[in-house]
Amino acid sequence: MSDRIARLEENIITLQEMRGDSFATRQSQWALRYGLLESIQIVIDLACELVSRRNLGSPASYRECIQILAQFNLVETELAASLENRFAPP
Repeated sequence: MSDRIARLEENIITLQEMRGDSFATRQSQWALRYGLLESIQIVIDLACELVSRRNLGSPASYRECIQILAQFNLVETELAASLENRFAPP
């Protein structure tokens, strides 16, 4: 778990450094997408692992992982709402 948190922190720093870049090349666009997708996946993995490790329930979706964490006050309400919207079905 700590390895993933460290990787997420590295990704956030890198993405912040990329802020303001033009992303004119295919490589820079790919790098941005990859960094964002990897970061999102890490958040999902951490949320679901935390629910599992603490035996908080059996979520049927990634969205439910976030909802459970909020229910048990392990994630701030505003952050949970923001994340839930990202995992809402289309």
